[in-house]
Amino acid sequence: MWFAVGGKTLRFSIQEFCFITGLECGPKPSVLSKEKRDSSGSFRSSMLNGEVKLALLHFLETVLFGMDQKVHIGAHHVELLEDLETFNKYPWGRKCYETTLNSLQRDLRRMSHEYHTTSREIVLGKKRKRQANKEKECIRQYLLHGFPYAFQIWACEAIPVVGVAIAVKFGSLLPRIVNWITPGTPDATYVMKLLDRKYVSLKNSNHWILAEVDFIARKIIMYDSEKNFIGSRKKFIKFMEPLSTLFPLLLHAIDFFSKRPEIHHREDMTPRLVKRCENVLQQEKSDCRVFVIKFLEHLIHGESIDTVQAEKVKYFRQQLCLNLWRSRKAI
Repeated sequence: MWFAVGGKTLRFSIQEFCFITGLECGPKPSVLSKEKRDSSGSFRSSMLNGEVKLALLHFLETVLFGMDQKVHIGAHHVELLEDLETFNKYPWGRKCYETTLNSLQRDLRRMSHEYHTTSREIVLGKKRKRQANKEKECIRQYLLHGFPYAFQIWACEAIPVVGVAIAVKFGSLLPRIVNWITPGTPDATYVMKLLDRKYVSLKNSNHWILAEVDFIARKIIMYDSEKNFIGSRKKFIKFMEPLSTLFPLLLHAIDFFSKRPEIHHREDMTPRLVKRCENVLQQEKSDCRVFVIKFLEHLIHGESIDTVQAEKVKYFRQQLCLNLWRSRKAI
């Protein structure tokens, strides 16, 4: 399955699924041996005494396949549990991937149809609501079966900005799933908004600044740890003019707006509105690059930048060095 994200094409195949989960993803055996089929009845009669087998079956049905509680357990899974060696060697990864993929394809087709139908209605003016509600109308909830957590980890690995925003990575081991912790349930609206923003580091002489480009709101917000370096509003506008003029032209060139028909200003090529964030704490030393990195971290995580203070720069530098050292194997 292929996804177009940020101008790149990303693949979610059984190879990536195996790399992430570590499950056996080889070919399925055609049939069970006659001995296994004949012994399945004896397993059913003794199953209530097999606590380990019950635990394995529960894990298989609820975690790897994410089945609804109202759905009957497959007889094939019960038969395989008669022999734990056969059960453990069975390519559950392949079957789990196929279940996850089928669920993804079914729900995403439905979501795509609803999205484009709603978008066309918005463009045609059939739904007269505020622009703030238009994106919300195109967001639908859906329920995935299989092992969608593996898909979430794949997204964190393949789309770094998503991984930084919704999870914490603390290693580079295999399988990849053991390296990630998700503190809470990711919010789809937040992830979509994150993908609709671009963060750019700008350099003016020897000074670094962070710019947040919001494609939907059509504005650029600048985070500057030393406002006096640029000075007046007039100089600030002149400094930001190339970026504010270039971005709408670039988005139009890559057909960004044709893929997002719900955006009402898709044909507007005028320069973006430029604003300066006024509540940024200031620094007096040459620590602007550290501030740019910390501003970016906080904004991606949806946190306030108020804690990015000059007296903490030494700690920030140590933290950056430690993170680079920890991720050295991945690099």
